[in-house]
Amino acid sequence: MIICAYGFQLIHNHKCWKLFTENRTFSDAERNCETLYGSSLVSIENKAENYQLGLLATIENLPIWIGLQCEGNQNGDCFWVKNNETLGVYSNFGTDNPNWFNGSCIFYDNKGELISKACDEKLPYVCETEATNF
Repeated sequence: MIICAYGFQLIHNHKCWKLFTENRTFSDAERNCETLYGSSLVSIENKAENYQLGLLATIENLPIWIGLQCEGNQNGDCFWVKNNETLGVYSNFGTDNPNWFNGSCIFYDNKGELISKACDEKLPYVCETEATNF
């Protein structure tokens, strides 16, 4: 049996996600995830997760912070940050995204597209933790 921590929902590949609709800065959202069951801002590892997270943003009609930050002016300068560790490069941005002049933190808009924004802007967010096997 696979279960998630209270309030989290089981998603693809034994991951559990929880949507928080209150608006927080990127760093406040990241900190809240870390204090909640040792989770982190959501990261995307495959097309199925990408689709599910984009769908969540669209269905909820909310922008959603994800655990992706950029340190430069090219797609390859973006990194997944999970519990203060860089997991790898994500470069699957559409045309004209991210817009480096808007900021270095990445969110899904309510159309399911990856967009960059200033990290001190306040948005809803999704935390992620591993499911438990019993």
